[in-house]
Amino acid sequence: MAGDSRNNEVQMLELLLGLSLPDSYKTFLLGSEHTTVNGLPILGLPVDLSPSSALGATELVRSSRSDLETKYVAIRLLDCRALCLEISDPRSSSDAPLVEINLRDGTPPEYVHPSFKQYVEEGVQKNQEILLAVNRLENLQKLSGEKNPACNMSRFDHKIADRFPEAKQRREYRCCVHDHIVGLTALQFDKNINGLIIDVFLATDHPGYQEGHGVQALVTLILSDAYKCGGSMALQFTGNVNAGRIPDDLVYLGKMFGIAFKHTEEGHIDHDESVALYGHLTGLSTETQEIIKRLHKCGQNISIEGISFLIASDIWKNHEVEWVLKNFSRPEDLLLGMDKPENRLKYCESISFGCAALGISKLQQKIAADISVDKDNPVIEDAACTVSIKNNIATFHANYLYALPWINVAERLLMDPNETLHVAPLPVKYRHTFGEVVKNYASLMNDQRSAVLTTKEAEEDPQFDKISEELHKNTRASLMILPFRFDELEQEVASKMMRAGRVRQ
Repeated sequence: MAGDSRNNEVQMLELLLGLSLPDSYKTFLLGSEHTTVNGLPILGLPVDLSPSSALGATELVRSSRSDLETKYVAIRLLDCRALCLEISDPRSSSDAPLVEINLRDGTPPEYVHPSFKQYVEEGVQKNQEILLAVNRLENLQKLSGEKNPACNMSRFDHKIADRFPEAKQRREYRCCVHDHIVGLTALQFDKNINGLIIDVFLATDHPGYQEGHGVQALVTLILSDAYKCGGSMALQFTGNVNAGRIPDDLVYLGKMFGIAFKHTEEGHIDHDESVALYGHLTGLSTETQEIIKRLHKCGQNISIEGISFLIASDIWKNHEVEWVLKNFSRPEDLLLGMDKPENRLKYCESISFGCAALGISKLQQKIAADISVDKDNPVIEDAACTVSIKNNIATFHANYLYALPWINVAERLLMDPNETLHVAPLPVKYRHTFGEVVKNYASLMNDQRSAVLTTKEAEEDPQFDKISEELHKNTRASLMILPFRFDELEQEVASKMMRAGRVRQ
């Protein structure tokens, strides 16, 4: 009786949609249990107009995207995106490809997978791999807890222990997004290879994020752990991971960054390969990595893995690091927190350049926030503003229209999505020659959309209005004033330097 009822519901769904569903999807609907793929359920029955059913979700897609044909059946809704079956043949077929439709803009559907059947099978297989990995982690956790319960990372408690697990002890990590596991690993330091032994490695994707984010997050976590251990960055995978080979996801990730692992079959990644991968994962450009290598060869206490760890720990942003490396004569003293307040002159200089670099991040956050909230589009999930550094100029590129913030001009200057904004952050140490320095900085930028960025104290300069007017008139550059005083930024930079000083140099 239950089977007949489901068959009737499937037929009713086809009738209301005006489409013949592919056999693979009908088999899925007739199954006793619906499957989650990448942590989210596939929509289907019952036949009603709620967004949690295939009929309701499809009607939402059709009303939102009336410009598209009615050959799409929505099987998942996430934010402003719908995962749909594309039924090109009005008659019944065995299978159908999957496309993603944006409900808010007029972009054409984007192909996600050639087969719904394979998509579900891959999801089931990944769920089984996650279950096996979780079971193995739990078994390892029990074993670790029996040997040394006070040093079990997963159940660490200050009441019963006064220290975290040592590097040589096994540690388990889980990376999750919205309660969906995107990464699992178990590792420990081995003095024989002077690196990490990895006994569990599993990475998956969440549909709300870019493809490959799971393996990138997991590998970044592993390499950060390797750096904290104090040995080399070498990694060795055991026979429990991909039959002793380097995981396929990790091999593909290396190829994305132009890194070909030499010992794939042996499951070994050497120190140099790990360092190069770590640098790319934390957003260090090839040019920046070469600068760090040159400084290291000159005897300065700075390395790619050390800087990458600071970025991964969210102490510095990669564009802040790049600007400091290209503009400050003592970058290691600022980035690694080596300058101390007792050495007043050097410390003030580091703080000054640190505030200039921090101003770039403040401007990026402001632009991203402005384009995320719009009167026509209350919420824009994919709002983004990227930053690149060339010499002392920071170049901003946003994917939506926005108005230039913090400028001292009467008219409202708008930036199109295809336009770039060139900004020169002004270190506060140059404030005593404010007018001349502003003009010199502006002369380096010939682009119409450019600005000189400085702190709120600039408004106290007697010549401020005159300098701002001449600057905009003669160079078409704007004077951009941060809504922060120098001492406010100074506290944040000092905190960054203090945190950086606590980690291994």
